[in-house]
Amino acid sequence: MSLSPSLDTEHGLSALSHDPNLAPHQEVVRERYEMFESELGRIEGDEEGGLDGFTKAWDSMGLRIVPDNTITYSEWIPSEPTSASLIGEFNKWDPLAHPLARDATKPQRWSITIPPLPSGDPAIPLGTPIKLHIVQPFSRTPLLRTPAYSTVLHPLPSPSGDPILTAYFDPRPAGGYTFKHPRPPPPRSLRIYEAHVGVCVGEPGRVGGWADFERDVLQRVEKLGYNTIQLMGVAEHPYYASYGYLVTSLFAPSSRFGPASSLASLIDAAHGLGIRVILDVVHAHACANLEEGLGGFDGPTGGEGYFRSPAQGGWHPVWGSRMYDYGKREVLRLLLTNLRYWVEVFQFDGFRFDGVNALLYQHYGLVPFSGSYDEYFSPTKSKVYLPGLTYLYLATAVLTSLPGPRLTLLAEDFSGYPTLALPLSSGGVGFTHRLLLNVPDFFFDRFSAGPPQPFHTWSLREIVSGLGNRRVGLGERGVAASETHDQCIEGGKTISEWLVAREWGEKMRLGGKDEWVGEKAVEVLKLVRIITHAYAGEGYLNFCGNEFGHPEWLTFPSEKNGHSYAHAFRRWGLASDDRLRYRYLDEFDGALNGAEEERGWLTEGFARVSRQDEDTRLLVFHRAQTNFILNLHPTASYADEPIGMPARGKYRALLCTDETRFGGQGRVDVRGGEWFTFEVAEAEEDGRERTEKENRKADRDGYECAVKVYIPAMTALVLVLAD
Repeated sequence: MSLSPSLDTEHGLSALSHDPNLAPHQEVVRERYEMFESELGRIEGDEEGGLDGFTKAWDSMGLRIVPDNTITYSEWIPSEPTSASLIGEFNKWDPLAHPLARDATKPQRWSITIPPLPSGDPAIPLGTPIKLHIVQPFSRTPLLRTPAYSTVLHPLPSPSGDPILTAYFDPRPAGGYTFKHPRPPPPRSLRIYEAHVGVCVGEPGRVGGWADFERDVLQRVEKLGYNTIQLMGVAEHPYYASYGYLVTSLFAPSSRFGPASSLASLIDAAHGLGIRVILDVVHAHACANLEEGLGGFDGPTGGEGYFRSPAQGGWHPVWGSRMYDYGKREVLRLLLTNLRYWVEVFQFDGFRFDGVNALLYQHYGLVPFSGSYDEYFSPTKSKVYLPGLTYLYLATAVLTSLPGPRLTLLAEDFSGYPTLALPLSSGGVGFTHRLLLNVPDFFFDRFSAGPPQPFHTWSLREIVSGLGNRRVGLGERGVAASETHDQCIEGGKTISEWLVAREWGEKMRLGGKDEWVGEKAVEVLKLVRIITHAYAGEGYLNFCGNEFGHPEWLTFPSEKNGHSYAHAFRRWGLASDDRLRYRYLDEFDGALNGAEEERGWLTEGFARVSRQDEDTRLLVFHRAQTNFILNLHPTASYADEPIGMPARGKYRALLCTDETRFGGQGRVDVRGGEWFTFEVAEAEEDGRERTEKENRKADRDGYECAVKVYIPAMTALVLVLAD
């Protein structure tokens, strides 16, 4: 198979025409694109099998087995070792039994071919531990390392007594699972359910698994109307409390969640429901562990190998992790192969690229960004790490040229790097979406302020500008969330927790003491969700449990908390408890997704804001022929309020946060209500001319016709044409 990325071969870079601010920097943009094209051309010309062979290194690297049970093993060892060998239970850990030989044409590649036993069985039994044994000329102590392309690892006791993740021989793709369902096509609108399998259990004290998630959570995701699941913490990582972001083995699903075949089964079951699954992939940095990870192939002090040297920025100053050297061909082979592996072997439907800033900038993105384009493109002010940028171009080039349904490619980018979410064919970096991190930060900053800022005091101008600050007008789509896992982990809180604080069980109980606190919290949460969903992005993301207002933060067992699992699970039962208000939020979340599925507002660009009145606290905006009327006043309700409408006719209610099924008071007639437009300057039915104030209010909405609505305090009403 030949991979043929769709490129801007004429170098017209139509991306430049999207954004006039790029004009002064067009030469820099063009040079960076051409740098990527040059590297792509070198791979195509230098590597056996071209780009296709280069990105399927699982056929040439690591441990493989052929039909006659012959085993081959190849490893990139960039130093000059005295010897290297494959050891394990199969040869009683004898370093002399199966030595590797240096490749004559590729001197940094070491290999061995192991014939089958006389019985015809493979020499290495399936499911037995193995290690790479390296002897360096400068050390008498041999190095024990994990093969870079390992696909299965399990903890194994070490001489110190502490378990060490150890590779096990299992060359079966996806653990031998056979997929039954095809990958679904990309959805019209992107609605993402972000989840960590380990915490998606309903009781503390244990780690959830792939099978638990398939059995207990998939149906929930389908019922709520999400069409994409984003799985975090998938690749193997020794430290559970890292949330899966300190990866040691890129190709191995974490064994703490169950066998690889169970992950494949989960993905297949999701596909059977029409739900896509994307992987939260960590290619910006890696765990610094030596024996368990990729570090230290060159010596006991952790030689560079796949990573940059300390002088080149090879250690992340905050995370303490290693930074890949994207200028090395073998690093590109490893990472690009890894992306393709997850798609073709496990049938993932795309990726969220974690920590893009860390690989994109020499300063790891640890500086504030003002939005000035000089920060991205100036030859003197920009600190872009060009090998990292070239890798991102290459990654999207490979992924967008793979056969099958188009992949979702989401970039976690704090900096707002222009062109990141524009297609390669127009000169962009090639992601389909960027994660709009300013949106959850907007809410977190206000809810977490000391003291917290009451929702009804927030400036409507700040809401409109803060949540509308994105690049969709320049052709780049973004995914918004009111809170992701970042806001909910230790040190933060869920929005529900900020609003209700302690004694959440009593405050959210119907008829309970101080139940007004829970009632107001539900009002605020519904308004936050609808503003985020309908106004703030071209995709929507929710972190598992927050759909019903999960009342507690998330923290994993660690030394700091005495290895407690008290906050490492989801209280699923709250969402179905008729005594509590959480079920109203759960019901609203599903209805909101269902309304979007009907109307498709996430496929549109910016919403048109027709009213933002700080005095009345009325916010009105329109998107995809759907009209959102929000009253953010804590006490004032408005009867016969004229609201400008973009089209004449009869309107019906699509959704109202005050419906009783969502915990509201049912003050708006949603099922039987009809709203008819009238001309702005038209006389009232009772013959009274509209007052000057009424005309000013209708004129301010910018439409020639309007409807009269009753809009209660702290309520959102969504109207659409009835026909």
